[in-house]
Amino acid sequence: MAKLSILKQIEKDYGEFSAIRDSRPSDKVARFSRAQYEKLERILGVNDPIVTAEWIARHYLASKKISLAVLYFTQSETLLSQGMKNLSFYACYYSLFSALSANVLLNTDFQLEKVREISHSALARDIENYYVRIGVYDEEVVRLLDELRFCRELYSYHLPISGDVIHGETILDVDRLHDRLGKILPVCLQVSDMQSYLSYYAWESAVGRPYDFSAQQVPEIDELFWSIVTRNGTSSLSHQDRGDYYLLAYFLKSGQPIPITWLINEKVLEEVECGWGDESEPAGYHIGSIAHYLAKVTGAL
Repeated sequence: MAKLSILKQIEKDYGEFSAIRDSRPSDKVARFSRAQYEKLERILGVNDPIVTAEWIARHYLASKKISLAVLYFTQSETLLSQGMKNLSFYACYYSLFSALSANVLLNTDFQLEKVREISHSALARDIENYYVRIGVYDEEVVRLLDELRFCRELYSYHLPISGDVIHGETILDVDRLHDRLGKILPVCLQVSDMQSYLSYYAWESAVGRPYDFSAQQVPEIDELFWSIVTRNGTSSLSHQDRGDYYLLAYFLKSGQPIPITWLINEKVLEEVECGWGDESEPAGYHIGSIAHYLAKVTGAL
């Protein structure tokens, strides 16, 4: 009996990535998966404590990014329903930006320090070169990212009231932009989910057991984690996210990278600090929208 491809094996074990299958060429997605899986086997097969800790961190950061992507998307729905279309541009843009950021965090072709904080131009270039050109995404993904950014900047600095559309059919039409995002976002989220399963399967193949970190390795891992959760702003501004730090330490106990949808639980969603409100209020945004959307699209929670 012929051996199943790595992607088909994952889908046989855990279910189909339906949004990807419905919209993208199977052969190109399979080729991408196989290439990433083989690289991951080589990377993780070294069984190095820092490399293992880094990939556990990548999975955690990606789980947070897709949670943010869904936060912004579901908030954009609430904003649109309440007539706040100008703010919807922001939410739509950061939804797609966060979803695509999760993709590159889980891609073997990028060093962690290059993608854990990434600019729009770098992200658009990397998605074009490493996902669009090989057929994992359609050009529409980068085109929509650029349109959303353009609209967000117009409303940030000019707040246009009227004008002529000189290029692009949906510029300043947030309803149509939102509809396009609604079709693309499930694919982007499932690509990250798929990539995290590739890491998990590569670890199982190359190592086969959780890494048992020793006390001697803790200081170097601690330094890595603090570098990840420390964000420096302009001038003397900086921030250390202790919540992220404690969750990184919590997930380190797994001893291996695990699928990101397994990581998304109440602890991760508690870190998504926007949108808190009284759940008894009938109007307004409910943070439970994130869990509902993720469960529908990825099977998380």
